[in-house]
Amino acid sequence: MTTQEGVFNCAGWKAINRMGLLATMHHIFRQNYIDLEVLLRKIHDDINMSQETFQELHIHLSQYIFNLLASSTALTDHARRLINFYEETDLYKKYQQKIKESFVDNKLVQFIHKLRNYQTHYQLEFPYPVRSLDDNKSWDVVFVSSDFLKHPEQWNAQSKQFIEESGQEINLNKVFAEYYKLIDTFYMWLYRELQIYHEKDFEEREKLIKEIGMEIPNINLSQPMP
Repeated sequence: MTTQEGVFNCAGWKAINRMGLLATMHHIFRQNYIDLEVLLRKIHDDINMSQETFQELHIHLSQYIFNLLASSTALTDHARRLINFYEETDLYKKYQQKIKESFVDNKLVQFIHKLRNYQTHYQLEFPYPVRSLDDNKSWDVVFVSSDFLKHPEQWNAQSKQFIEESGQEINLNKVFAEYYKLIDTFYMWLYRELQIYHEKDFEEREKLIKEIGMEIPNINLSQPMP
């Protein structure tokens, strides 16, 4: 006889719990990126740099960068713990291969990861607003590359190469937008792979729920929380 405890202990229910925790961390990362992106866009579009925008830049910019880097690290750590559950499976092997293809040799990703470590050892240099090279009217917010290179021991070969290839300035809007896209694309891939792996488990879960007439909210398994 099916019981509520049996539903809670089935493989499909446990898989959804794991995916839900991952989705929560992914959502936090997304929201922190949105906070930063909205502020950078406001700075970019405020051609005369109003006092309000200038104050927001000084009060919130470093906070938003810190939040994004911290949530990125937390998301990565959580994904590693999750995938360890699938060790010795094809999903685990596919995950490791995808990590290698997407991140290991990516200079931008290595820069962001090392930037988080740099931030914990040194006070992160405050980004500078400069006139955009695109139109010489709007504002871009940049890091000065030479500031980072004062501490070469903090960078691996790939992240250091990224700094050097960026020229004198590292544009925050472009760098974080590209990084966000890479991370978001990876986790959407992971959700799809988890769905495929647990397809039969989810079907069994639905069957057990119907057997006892259990009422639960509908869960969209195809994407993380909005």
